[in-house]
Amino acid sequence: MTYSFVLDATTEDEAAAVNAASPDLVDSWGTPQKYATEDKSITISAGDLGFSAVPNVGEVREHYGITPG
Repeated sequence: MTYSFVLDATTEDEAAAVNAASPDLVDSWGTPQKYATEDKSITISAGDLGFSAVPNVGEVREHYGITPG
């Protein structure tokens, strides 16, 4: 199954932070393998973020120092 997420971001850093900022996401949940802006001008994957495998939400939050909310 493939899920698509459309990001409202203008830089890769903003796009990376979107993943973990939502308080509706649980730390143990997996993350999508790729994220892209609607026009596909920015596409990021776990490897682009410095992870060797697809991280869970908690790992992304820890890596970026993000507190959901």
